[in-house]
Amino acid sequence: MVHRRYRLSISVACFPSIVSEVSMALKLWCCIFLAVLLENQHVHAAAERPTATAFRCLNEESSKCTINRIDLGDLGDSEIVLPDLRNKTTLQIKGGNMSTFGLSDRLGNVKRLQLGSLQLRELCLTYMLREVSAANNNISSVQFLSSSAKYELEHLDLHSNALATLEGFDVLVNLVEVHLEHNALESFNWTVFERMVKLEKLYLNGNKIMNVMATNEIELPVLEYLSLAGNHLTNLDVSNWKFESLTEYDFSSNNLSRVDNLKERFPSSQAVLLANNRWYCGWLEDTLEEFNKLFVVIKDRDESCEGITSANICCTPEKDTIPEDTELDKKLAELEQAQEVLQSDFETRFENLKTDNENDLKDLISKYDKLLQEAPLPTSSSNPATPTKNTQYTTFAKSLEDLNTTVTMELRDVAIQLSENERAQRRLSYIMLELKKSIERGRKTTADLQEQLDNLRSDIYKKLKKRN
Repeated sequence: MVHRRYRLSISVACFPSIVSEVSMALKLWCCIFLAVLLENQHVHAAAERPTATAFRCLNEESSKCTINRIDLGDLGDSEIVLPDLRNKTTLQIKGGNMSTFGLSDRLGNVKRLQLGSLQLRELCLTYMLREVSAANNNISSVQFLSSSAKYELEHLDLHSNALATLEGFDVLVNLVEVHLEHNALESFNWTVFERMVKLEKLYLNGNKIMNVMATNEIELPVLEYLSLAGNHLTNLDVSNWKFESLTEYDFSSNNLSRVDNLKERFPSSQAVLLANNRWYCGWLEDTLEEFNKLFVVIKDRDESCEGITSANICCTPEKDTIPEDTELDKKLAELEQAQEVLQSDFETRFENLKTDNENDLKDLISKYDKLLQEAPLPTSSSNPATPTKNTQYTTFAKSLEDLNTTVTMELRDVAIQLSENERAQRRLSYIMLELKKSIERGRKTTADLQEQLDNLRSDIYKKLKKRN
């Protein structure tokens, strides 16, 4: 046992460097093992995490950053790395594919945002932007990142999108110009605009608007232009619209028969567009007369009718509101009825003429086909000894040509007569309207004179009574 302890002590004492080297080797191998293990975990985690995509401005020196295209694919907004926009005032993204624009919180000092066709369905806006253009997308929802902050947005262009509501837009109190044309709006309430006291131009044309609501008076003191053209409006009441600076408005291409309380409602108006509606003649004539007094210009016209007055805006005679208790009223009604009978007669004659001519043509064509079945058409090599068939072909061909000429001329003449009669009937409607209005004015004048005469008699009677 002593010998063994001695030998062990000898070996350890003699080779201290070997023991030290073994210890260092073990430490080194442990470090290598840990490094490899950590590296494998890092590579595995990196493989699971999507790679962020960085974008650069086309011109780094300009204050406007232009990016040609952004395609998100499977990436989210969080994987997009925008350029440094601290010294940029405008960001333009020309095209690409990103259903939601949620980068507003990373725009730095950008004030103007210009989005091309990105197939957007949702747009998120921050309060620091002053101009936003995102036309020609498919936006159906606009999200505002703060409902309490004061939005600086002045110009908004969202035309040709899919907006069906303006919910939330009331926070845009600094708007000056708004383009919402060619969306999917079916109605709107003026209350969404009532705090936009800086609004100058509003475009709502080309939607599906059937109803415009204004339960309380809405004042837009600097609104200069309003377009509601190309909607589905049938009734419009502007009694609560206080737009004292409105110089031009467009109500064309709707189904309007009248606009209630329009007279003198917009004192600054200089031009209006009214064509392609269903205006009542009485309302239209009174309105045009008022426009003439106020030097308001009608900028458009209807092409399919002569209209009344030089404005050339079509109208439909309204149902008669004057009691038909006079001889003149009865004569006017008889004249109108006679004109309708005449128009019906022309239409009947036209149809009969078409039917007769069609029957004649069918008869000749039947005979012509029968001749073709009996013998082939003669040619230059045909036997000259068979002139009868050739003569029959020539006769029928000439008959067909003459009949075609006659039918064409007769149909043309009847069509001209129909057109002239329609024009005459329309003018007659306008004349009858004028006569009826004259009758109404005459009755009112007579009533006024009768009232004055009664008052005069009463005064004379009182004076005579005092003298007695």
